[in-house]
Amino acid sequence: MSSPRTRLCKACLTSYRRYASTRANSTLSERPPPPPSTGHAHLTNRALIAVFGPDAARFLQGITTNNVRDSHSAPIYSSAFLNAKGRVLYDVIIHPIEHPVKYFSEPPVKRDEGPGFLIDVDRNQVKDLHAHIRKYKIRAKIKMRLIDAGDADVWTTWGEQDNPDPGIYPASETGFAEPHRVLKYPDPRLPSLGHRIISLDGDPPPPPCLHGPKVSPESYDVRRILHGIPQGAQQIIHGEALPQESNLDYTSAIDFRKGCYIGQELTIRTHHTGIVRKRLLPVQLYLASEERPPEKM
Repeated sequence: MSSPRTRLCKACLTSYRRYASTRANSTLSERPPPPPSTGHAHLTNRALIAVFGPDAARFLQGITTNNVRDSHSAPIYSSAFLNAKGRVLYDVIIHPIEHPVKYFSEPPVKRDEGPGFLIDVDRNQVKDLHAHIRKYKIRAKIKMRLIDAGDADVWTTWGEQDNPDPGIYPASETGFAEPHRVLKYPDPRLPSLGHRIISLDGDPPPPPCLHGPKVSPESYDVRRILHGIPQGAQQIIHGEALPQESNLDYTSAIDFRKGCYIGQELTIRTHHTGIVRKRLLPVQLYLASEERPPEKM
């Protein structure tokens, strides 16, 4: 008696195919060029959400993986939002600011309305994250706003000489430097990724903030991937990937000593058992007849 044939629905087949490419005629010319050893990029694929108010810190503490800190103890840190099953929904970089800035409030807020936070997230996920945060707001005394492109832009810069002190321009009472109003701090995920910059009013950061030639966001993504840092839903599968599988424990996005937050149970259990069955790692493939790619980038 023959065994019954196994059938896959179209949705399942599509989900399997997204992990692999079916292109067989890939040539060397189609490969992305290696990023420069020093440079800067305007990350138009990133967006910002402002969260501020008396309960902002306590509110974010309960829904993110990292310990929420103020601008005095940590000027910038990586974190993530998980679902109840401990799967990654959104990977983010959080910038604490001392006071809610007038550019991010409608109408302008008072100075006693508490600290604020800028959440740096993938632009394709920014509206979903905004809705996710609103879902847990309930009675928390916080305000939120999606930052329009041009009101505040995210930049990055890197290079061998990129070692100035954090906050190259002293922060004003609004949390930004004058007259250029920029925030510049080392990327919290990996020192070799350089510095993260937020610039207001759509103006490029002043030249002392930047290094090397300007490159495209795609060129920066190649550099980031070569360093083993996944980012966004294209590399961290939404609602499916575990934090440790996505190297969020290696990029300081998880505080294993903090209290309860959404998705904590599985995250802590995985950490203490020490069993991580798979991880994202960078791999370079080349033909035997080709020159070996550099090991360091």
